[in-house]
Amino acid sequence: MRILRGVGSRVLPCGCLIGLYETYDGKTIAVVDARAASCGDVAHRVNATVSSNVSPSSREVEPPVQQPTT
Repeated sequence: MRILRGVGSRVLPCGCLIGLYETYDGKTIAVVDARAASCGDVAHRVNATVSSNVSPSSREVEPPVQQPTT
């Protein structure tokens, strides 16, 4: 699986931080970016893919706005 870009992040109820990433095949996946010390879920390991009931956004990601230089 190859990651195209990051699209967001969330904190799970257990305190772990997950990053939401879009893959080249258009799927959105959740990866544990930081594990909370108080988390009791053994599946929450840094860099592990987890289920987070992520639904991909139906709208396109807009490119950043270029500020004019003066």
